[in-house]
Amino acid sequence: MPSILAAEALIERLVGVKAARVERGPDETVARVHVLSDGERSARLLAREIQGLLEHQCGQAVGAEAINVVEVGHRLDESFRRPRLMGFEWAWGRDGVKVSCRLGVGDRTVEGQAEGQDLSLAAGGAVLQAVQALTGGVLGLRLMDIQTVFSAKGPIILTVVEMTGGDVLSGSAPKGEREMVEAVMRATLDAVNRQLVRRTPPDA
Repeated sequence: MPSILAAEALIERLVGVKAARVERGPDETVARVHVLSDGERSARLLAREIQGLLEHQCGQAVGAEAINVVEVGHRLDESFRRPRLMGFEWAWGRDGVKVSCRLGVGDRTVEGQAEGQDLSLAAGGAVLQAVQALTGGVLGLRLMDIQTVFSAKGPIILTVVEMTGGDVLSGSAPKGEREMVEAVMRATLDAVNRQLVRRTPPDA
C-alpha cells in the first residue's frame, strides 16, 4: 500500500489541484484529505476523482465527508460563510508578546495563537494560524507585510499574505476607533476571505 506521502503526490497530479495534505489514520490509513484547488473544477468532481484514485491506486476507501476542498478564486458562491473574528487577547511577557484569536464559521469556533517581538505581526499570525486550523493546514499561509495608509476618512491597515504556490493575497480594514491588534486581524482575515471558498463536504 502506498505511503501517505505517495498518496499526497498522486492527488497533487490531478488537474486543478495546487496542493494536498493527507491526515494519517491507524496503520497508515487515510483519515482525511485536505486539497487546495484552483477553482476551475467543481469541488464535487474533484472529491470523486480523489475517492477513485485512493481506492484504485492505494486500496483505501475514503468518504466524501472526509475530503476538504479549499478553492482559490475571485468569486465566492452565495452559500459560503466567511470566518468571522469572534474575539482576541494579547499580553506581553519576558520573551515577547503572545496573541490569541477566535474565529467562528457557523457553529464552529477555532483558536489561533502566535507570539514574537512585534505585536502587529503576531496579531496577523494568530489569524492565519486559526485559518489553517479551519482548512486543514493545506494553505501554507505566511504574513508578508503590514502597512498603514492614510485616507480622508482615517488610517487603513493593509496586509499581504503569501499562500502555497506563491499566490499573494491582500486585505484591508479601516482602523477607526479600533485598537491596532483588531484592525490587523480584520485586515488579515479580509485577505483570506476574499479568495478562499471552503466546502465540507464538497458542494453540500
